[in-house]
Amino acid sequence: MPSIEQVVQRQAIGGRFVISSTLLGMSVEAFDNFVQPWLTQAGPGFELAGVPHRKCIDGEFYIDRITVCRTK
Repeated sequence: MPSIEQVVQRQAIGGRFVISSTLLGMSVEAFDNFVQPWLTQAGPGFELAGVPHRKCIDGEFYIDRITVCRTK
C-alpha cells in the first residue's frame, strides 16, 4: 500500500483528491485515529477540502475518507 506521502506527491499542487482507509490499507478505526490531528491542523502537504465522510460501525461513527487539497 502507498504511504500518505506517496499519495500526496502524485497529485498536482492545488489539486483536490480523496484519501481513504482502503487506499492506505488501514481499518476504518485505525484511519480515523490517523486523521484526527488533521481536523484541527493541516496534514503533510495538504489541507482538508470538505467534510470528512464517516462510516457507522457497531453504532460508532468513524472517518473512512477525506477530501483534501494539496498545498505543497
